[in-house]
Amino acid sequence: MAVIFLDEEVAEIVFYPLFKEFRNHWNYASINDATQAVNDYIHSEYGLMPGQVFFTSHMVNNTVLGVAWWPWGNDEKVSMRVGIIPVNIQTPDDFAFHCLSQWLNITAD
Repeated sequence: MAVIFLDEEVAEIVFYPLFKEFRNHWNYASINDATQAVNDYIHSEYGLMPGQVFFTSHMVNNTVLGVAWWPWGNDEKVSMRVGIIPVNIQTPDDFAFHCLSQWLNITAD
C-alpha cells in the first residue's frame, strides 16, 4: 500500500470526497457486512478500531481498490493507505507497486 500522511485541515478536505466516491465504506461496526474477501483482507492486514474507516471500490478483474483511513490518537493527523486487494487470484509481488506507482506518480528510490 502507498501511505500518505495528512494534517487535520487537509484530512477534512480529503475525507468527504472519499466517502462520496467509494460507495463501500466499512468501519468497526459494519465490517462484517463486507464481502468475505474484503472482510478477510482487512482482518488479516489491519483490523478496524473505532474511528477508522476502510473504503473499497467495486471489484474489477478480481481486484478491489482499498483506502484505509487511520486517524492518529491525537486526531491532528491521519494516515491514508491506498492499495489493491486481490480476490481469489494470485498477483505478482510487484503488481500493487506497479499499479500504484503509475496512478499516484510514485518513483522507486
